[in-house]
Amino acid sequence: LLYVKADKELAFEIRVKDEVMIYCQKSRILTIAHRMHSPDKITMLDSHYYTKRKDGLKLTMRLEDSSDLNDMQKVRQYFEDAKALCKSYKSNDEFIVQQQYKAEHNSFDGEYLAIDMEWAPDQAKIPVEYRLAKTKIDLLVVSNNPNEEGKHDIYLAEVKCGLGAVGGKSGIDDHVKMSQAIINNVYVRQNLLQDVMSIIRQKMQLGLFEGSPIRYNFAERPKMMFVLANSSEYDKLTFDRIINNLGEVGRSINVKFIASSKGAQPAKASYG
Repeated sequence: LLYVKADKELAFEIRVKDEVMIYCQKSRILTIAHRMHSPDKITMLDSHYYTKRKDGLKLTMRLEDSSDLNDMQKVRQYFEDAKALCKSYKSNDEFIVQQQYKAEHNSFDGEYLAIDMEWAPDQAKIPVEYRLAKTKIDLLVVSNNPNEEGKHDIYLAEVKCGLGAVGGKSGIDDHVKMSQAIINNVYVRQNLLQDVMSIIRQKMQLGLFEGSPIRYNFAERPKMMFVLANSSEYDKLTFDRIINNLGEVGRSINVKFIASSKGAQPAKASYG
């Protein structure tokens, strides 16, 4: 936990059945399933990341039982190996921005708190006839400041790197439709609210958030958000026009722009 908290390239997430999953650029590099009356089950990086490689990279350290997790030399070597394997296997600008946004919005003292990546509802808790076929949200974000009704908003945030990512498959229209399906489904909304409160509570206990804790009073219906990264002024104007063309739906979408930064983003992520 301490190692992951100190490494901004790693994300510590809590999933169904309280499994801990650690990610690097959307790749799951370690899973720890804790059971009360049996040994912890540790699942390492999938072997397809390091078999049949031509560059010589490999996993030189393995974490296989609970005692390994207490050996910081082993932990450090394992994560360094796993990160290198993931980055060279498939580097994705959107994943990098997604994790960067989450790392930079991890305080109760800021305007927003990013609490989870790649959220999906627990289908087992939703009646069969109300389940959604395709539902995965890039970022769950909550507002630290109450809205006009005194409620804290929950945002279903989608990350896009430049205008090239806003159309086609998984573009703006698809995200709006998916978000509306969540917003209009009482069972999925209930699942979302329970998850949000549970994630915040557990991550507070683990010290994964900074700042002074807030007593949230969440709005019943979540809202939509787009995070557009590596954007020029032309990108911003064009993106705003796209959102405005959505009419009433567009007026309910919160848009955040992240300026280009060669120091923070790979050069190939420059658009516009």
